[in-house]
Amino acid sequence: MKRLPYILFFILPLIFIGCSDSDDNGPSGPTLEAPTGLTATALSDNEIRLVWQDNSQIENGFYIDRSPGDSTDWTQIAEVAANVVSYTDTDLNEGTTYKYQVKAFRLNNSSVETNSAEAATTALTPTDLAATQDANEPTSIKLTWTDNSAMETGYEIDRSERADEGYELLAETGENSTEYIDASLEENTRYYYRVRAMLGEVPSPWSEVANDRTTVLTPPAPSGLEALAGDYDEIRLSWTNGGFDQQGVIIDRSEGNDVDFATVDTVAGNVPNKSDKDLNDETTYYYRLRAFNEHGDSPWSEIVSATTPKGPPASPTNLDTLEVSYDYIILNWTDESDDELRFDLYRHLPGSNQWKRWGSAGPNVTTFRDDSLVGMNSTYYYTVKAVNEAGSSQYAVQDTVRTTDG
Repeated sequence: MKRLPYILFFILPLIFIGCSDSDDNGPSGPTLEAPTGLTATALSDNEIRLVWQDNSQIENGFYIDRSPGDSTDWTQIAEVAANVVSYTDTDLNEGTTYKYQVKAFRLNNSSVETNSAEAATTALTPTDLAATQDANEPTSIKLTWTDNSAMETGYEIDRSERADEGYELLAETGENSTEYIDASLEENTRYYYRVRAMLGEVPSPWSEVANDRTTVLTPPAPSGLEALAGDYDEIRLSWTNGGFDQQGVIIDRSEGNDVDFATVDTVAGNVPNKSDKDLNDETTYYYRLRAFNEHGDSPWSEIVSATTPKGPPASPTNLDTLEVSYDYIILNWTDESDDELRFDLYRHLPGSNQWKRWGSAGPNVTTFRDDSLVGMNSTYYYTVKAVNEAGSSQYAVQDTVRTTDG
């Protein structure tokens, strides 16, 4: 029994020696895997961002190597900690191509390198962009900027009518250019611009945004439009003209709705009123106006409406002699109206120009008998008109009648 402690004294060290790990990459533990999927993206004229995939579980960090674009001389430029999968390389030269590779390390061991990835820094971004309405062209805007690059091959100019979105390519200019005139724009419109330098197909970041508004050339719209019914066939319009530089006002009208407008009149100069005549009675008309000058038309005014009142009846036609004798005359005519209250007959004798109302006939009646004659073989002149609560129609064409002998 006394030999047991001596035996343990020799066996235990051997057990610990057998269990020790003298190789970090031994078969009993995880291996140091190389990173993959390295990409390089230029951020500006002096920055390139690297991104890769971490495939190892035991790395202490990553080494980042760089080489000039046309060389294979790799130089370690940085070391990042374990589990970091990106790095931004700064203080680079404008318009220069750089190649990169990354490898994982643990203690004194390194993995193989990633694939090689390369990117070229951009040209320097233009600055001091300014937009100014061209003094000689009211619908043109002049752009100027500072050329900061010694390597750009040209510039791209974007334009939008909103500050934060909707930009589209407007123009491309050559190298060393510092201005551009955007011509033939819409009047009274604000435009937003941005510029970037191009190095071949590689663009710089965008400049700051600049904007300006073009001049108003067309007159403002007339205001305060009113429409008032006058007679049964007339509506009177009045308005306030918006600008001294207008050459006139265009009047649009729609009958029965506020959609189907058509131009019915033009008023020259700064006249603020107009009567629209020869309309239908008991009809609603809608109106809108716009001013114009040599540059174009203003926006439309507001839409207003008015309804013509009831008008007098239509004039009867075809007044003629239905029957004649020595002591009576019967007249007839065509009723052209559907709302008359009566027909009034008028008569005068030869040698007199004074018409006298000689009798009446009821609505829809189209004959009249005149028994009040002065004698045989006499000449009489007749006319007739329709009447309702709104007034009288025009007179019918005169009829001349001569009585017979007894």
